[in-house]
Amino acid sequence: MTAKACKVPKIIYTAHGFVFNEPLYPVVKWIYKQAELFNAKRVDRIIAVSEYDKQTGIKASISDSKLIAIHNGINPNIDFLTKKNALVSLREGSSTLQATKQSHGYRNEHGIAASVVSTLLPRNDKIIGCIANFYRTKGLDILIDAMAKVDAHLFIIGDGQLRENLEAQIQKHDLQDKITLAGQIPNASQYLKAFDLFVLPSRKEGLSYTLLEAQAAQIRIVATKVGGTPEIIQDNVNGYLAESNNADDLANKINLAIKKPLASNLANDFTLEKMLEKTQAMYQS
Repeated sequence: MTAKACKVPKIIYTAHGFVFNEPLYPVVKWIYKQAELFNAKRVDRIIAVSEYDKQTGIKASISDSKLIAIHNGINPNIDFLTKKNALVSLREGSSTLQATKQSHGYRNEHGIAASVVSTLLPRNDKIIGCIANFYRTKGLDILIDAMAKVDAHLFIIGDGQLRENLEAQIQKHDLQDKITLAGQIPNASQYLKAFDLFVLPSRKEGLSYTLLEAQAAQIRIVATKVGGTPEIIQDNVNGYLAESNNADDLANKINLAIKKPLASNLANDFTLEKMLEKTQAMYQS
């Protein structure tokens, strides 16, 4: 509205997943849908971060001519720590904090918060990693349920409003020795090579930057079949896809990935260079 009032010649916005796709009450979904349709009539183009989101927008009656799919992209030259160094850093961080848990607000040299570490990171188990904010859409409750059927250790980097719920769920299922809640860690992606497997159990996604970073780290991946994720991960080709909101299927796919690893590499279409190239071409069209 402001852009129109200021006579901006071309108005473009990026939809990182339409809100009306989230698990909301029908009336709330309807309100968000009407808001998107209202905005769509007043902009020149809408960038969808996945082909899935583009098709969802079309089904919601947003004009096909206004929608363009441009995948998120990352710089593939991430300064990853080696597996050995990443493990040492995370283990030292967990050990230090386990010994100083009484110090409220303490944060060690690796940036790991004392109040959210559940247990030490073991030395012999397979280590599953997850980087996500603690919101319902991220499906961490489903991942915790799945861990009851997985012989591995789960290390979750992130924090958020559901932390206490997740801690209670871990205790309820007696999984304290299998799950570490590490809190927010600066530059978390640099630790990805510490993990034998990366899991993203989302109920809803646009197109996950974290999945792209995991691909760049060339580690095994299990994710849920939501949003643009199947455009990154092809099931049984470069990773495994589980049904969303299904702990049993997620556990099965995690166990399969542990037994039968599949190579995962960052495709050219998901690089920052390709994203900028397509975005520039769209602005110039």
